[in-house]
Amino acid sequence: MKKLLSLALLVFLTFSCTPMVCPQEGSLRTIYSQERVPKSYSALLSVKYGPLQIPVFIKKNGASYEIRMAGSEPVSYRAQNSCIDSVCVDLPFSLDALLFGTVLRGDEKLTQCSINTLTFEKDDQIYSRRYIFSEGQLKRVEIWDRNGNRTLSINFSHRTREGYYRSLDIDVGGMRLRINVEEVNL
Repeated sequence: MKKLLSLALLVFLTFSCTPMVCPQEGSLRTIYSQERVPKSYSALLSVKYGPLQIPVFIKKNGASYEIRMAGSEPVSYRAQNSCIDSVCVDLPFSLDALLFGTVLRGDEKLTQCSINTLTFEKDDQIYSRRYIFSEGQLKRVEIWDRNGNRTLSINFSHRTREGYYRSLDIDVGGMRLRINVEEVNL
């Protein structure tokens, strides 16, 4: 009985001291890396807020974006400095991350690894982020804005063979938006 108890204790200590190894971690880091974003594309989206639905056209060429909405002038945006016209903001994600799910920068920490679910987290001085993957797909991103003391969550639906998501549900402090991706041309 003592030998059996000693063996069980040894097995428990061995597994409790072993570093967590997650077989999908490397492939998810590669597939959802920000470096895998197409250099140029155009996309037609519809943004829905309650009964209001707005068509949005996005054209990317290198680090420059052009965004057009129905009834408005085009807005230019440069990814490297996160500025729209003369107003600069610190965004927790890019347009590419919304469309393609390319949310991982490479410095995120793996915090949960189970059979079907992996969770990465990143915490800097402005945002605390959680990226939740289920069955090899990005399912949810949760971002907590430390300065504004609010949470943003993005639920991702089915990813197409071309690598973009068909629809996203965004919740910002009780305001819910749905983005449907109608078409992406790579």
